[in-house]
Amino acid sequence: MPKRLNLDVNKIKNLYINKSKSIREISRILNVNYSLIRKKLKELNIEIRPKKLDLDENKIKELYLNQRKSATKIGKIMGVSFVTIVKRLKEGGIKIRTQSEEIGIKLPLEKIKDLYLNQKKTGVEIAKILNVNYALIYKRLESLGIERRRKIPLDLNKIKELYLNEKKSPSEIGKIFGVSECLIISRLKENNIPIRGKRESHKGKHISPRTEFKKGDPRITGKNNLNYGGEKIKGEKNPNWQGGISFEPYGKEFNLELKEKIRTRDNYTCQECEKKQEELNRLLDVHHIDYNKKNNSSLNLISLCIKCHSKTNRNRKHWKRYLQMKIFIKEFFNPENLLVFENKQLIGMGRIG
Repeated sequence: MPKRLNLDVNKIKNLYINKSKSIREISRILNVNYSLIRKKLKELNIEIRPKKLDLDENKIKELYLNQRKSATKIGKIMGVSFVTIVKRLKEGGIKIRTQSEEIGIKLPLEKIKDLYLNQKKTGVEIAKILNVNYALIYKRLESLGIERRRKIPLDLNKIKELYLNEKKSPSEIGKIFGVSECLIISRLKENNIPIRGKRESHKGKHISPRTEFKKGDPRITGKNNLNYGGEKIKGEKNPNWQGGISFEPYGKEFNLELKEKIRTRDNYTCQECEKKQEELNRLLDVHHIDYNKKNNSSLNLISLCIKCHSKTNRNRKHWKRYLQMKIFIKEFFNPENLLVFENKQLIGMGRIG
């Protein structure tokens, strides 16, 4: 008979009732499907909380508008996430302060005045001192009626002399004047002076020659498109050549719907480095563990970020064994799976329903 692992009912109760965790949060903690937790709560006759939490809207407004508390601090006071607080404020037609505005409330205006007028610091330099965005500093100066210095006075003749005659780089000139490299380049361009390439700027200085390797050098074994004496080694001559399998077509069932199903199963998390899809700002790749593009079984697919996915192109035997074991353990302990045994040996897994 297929085995099925039971969930810790007391832990679910404690997380939902005592710690006020949402169903989705519990499903992430226990690494199971959202609907399974909901089903368990119904079996235990625990009333499901309505999706919208009952919060004191007036208190939120008072804390945000009058006491100038941030959404994060209000969230901690109310025992909810800052996202919930932001939603409630927007629903109440209240304009959300930007992060810069939040910080700006506490900015020392007298110090900004002194740094800008007396110490002749730039807006960027003041921003670095106060650890804020430079645009916020200029906003504060504007509110104080202080006219912004548009151009830093620099000795153009000296810049020309250093750049054209002494062959100094923009970076070196910037250090002499105490300004950025970009500002020096900008001044040179304004005066129609052509900017040298980096190699020209280093002319006459020691530059280490490009290392050239001979075929078989152990320092470069195992890298893609190996470079022997400046020549790229592609195709069959490359040690990583796999017989051209990268050009093989995928199976018809390997579509967007299947990929999304695998990402959902893996909680939108890279199964190697554990980075979330939201952090990466791109969709996770879905990798074929055995490198067979036509084997689209859920046990052969895994979510990886682009960086971890690229690692699997090298040392394929290791990655195949390692990821097969990883997905096996994940699916073995998934209570939604049916485990099929024959003669006391596991011969397959299948999703319930």
